[in-house]
Amino acid sequence: MTPTSHCARFQRRGLGSAVLQRLLNEAPASVRIFRVGALRDSDANRFYQRHGFIEVSNDEWDIAYERPRHPAPG
Repeated sequence: MTPTSHCARFQRRGLGSAVLQRLLNEAPASVRIFRVGALRDSDANRFYQRHGFIEVSNDEWDIAYERPRHPAPG
């Protein structure tokens, strides 16, 4: 998703959500946990949190997130 994250004309149109949902849906059945990371001050943090990713660690520059294959409702 890096290329679209830097082009304002592609932001806030649901493209990232559609791509992420497709990746989640089409991942092999053996995948139980999805892991992503984002720069600390990036808008990607809100994006991943909206899609059920939970912060599992952070450092000076990055925040790491995980999400189970089938997150709890809510």
